[in-house]
Amino acid sequence: SGAAKGLTEATVATSEDELRVFVAELPAEARAKLAKAVAAAQKGSTHPTAALWEFKPLGKRVTEVQAQWDFIQPMWQGMVAAGGFSKEVVEQTRAFVAVMDQTSEEFLGQCDIEDASIDGTAYGSENSSMKVLVFTPKTLAGRSRPAQLWFHGGAFVAGNVDAFRKSCAARAVHNQTVVISPEIGVAPELKAPHWFSKVIAAVKWAHAEAERLGIDVKRIAVSGESHGAYTGLGVCMKLAEKDEAQLVKLAVLDIPGFNNDFLMTAPEDEAGEMHKACSKLHMQAMSYLITDDPLTFDWAPHKSDPNIFPAQMDEKLLPKLPPIVLMTREFDHVGKRGSEQFAQRLKPHGKLVGLYIQPGSGHGLGSAETNAKLAEDEALIFKSFLHA
Repeated sequence: SGAAKGLTEATVATSEDELRVFVAELPAEARAKLAKAVAAAQKGSTHPTAALWEFKPLGKRVTEVQAQWDFIQPMWQGMVAAGGFSKEVVEQTRAFVAVMDQTSEEFLGQCDIEDASIDGTAYGSENSSMKVLVFTPKTLAGRSRPAQLWFHGGAFVAGNVDAFRKSCAARAVHNQTVVISPEIGVAPELKAPHWFSKVIAAVKWAHAEAERLGIDVKRIAVSGESHGAYTGLGVCMKLAEKDEAQLVKLAVLDIPGFNNDFLMTAPEDEAGEMHKACSKLHMQAMSYLITDDPLTFDWAPHKSDPNIFPAQMDEKLLPKLPPIVLMTREFDHVGKRGSEQFAQRLKPHGKLVGLYIQPGSGHGLGSAETNAKLAEDEALIFKSFLHA
């Protein structure tokens, strides 16, 4: 790794002749590894995840996903007609998210589960008591295991760690990682940017407790789904601001709602049917991060605020981020466009591992087949970057 770092630095500052001298002076073993890596690069990527980034559009939703989409659209239209994402809708969303995890209970029996309470103030949070669930697969041997901090979704206003116990256990088993699920809280009770400070506390707690938990501090990832992916990028941004992004080896951000793309076009002017359908409700839900009255909220002063939209972070922070995998769906009405835009920002800085777009599925909308393929592909990502 020292040779690779030196070669990277030399490439920036030296001529081709000087590079030849640099390589010639490397130890024989380092030269052999370098030659092997160059040969592999010349033949094309041989990394096991390479095929995941090759998006082949299906052009339509799979049958089950189309049926789900047809069911929820009239519900959204009714919400908009009734005024929008009101406090009543928040309560309805919370009731739905509380029972939405349909993962098999069998995975709970395949994990050792710790229910912990931590003092967040010891790690920079304002909260003296934070609930954390830890899922360790019984098949994951050793005392230096890879781990991921996983953050649930719920339209910013719903969900808690207990509601996603089965999902976390399944994720731990499939990905063969210790899964740490911290209770962050939801809007409107928790506002930005306090949201992110609680997550940083969870990351630092995982490092402090690594020996007891049996995890390798050099193989800790952050991951999340929907607003949980928003949370994951936010913590990476805040760590980068403190030059502490090395605490995270990898970020895997699935169907994220972290960008301001919905503010660039009025809902009625959206070209895509999936964006037009959800634009107003999505931004009203997200506004609970700032206000208690989303129906009259004015986004204008906040539309480029990275504490609300972490994908709008300062350019100088991008090179400091950990490597990032962005995962979305062909019909992800919340995250696809924003993910594609953020991918373009990450590429010049070498921080985009890959952009994964699953054909035919949507934001939280899938069939048994697409869900199984998603779990398989996600496991490959974690295996490639945390188990190597």
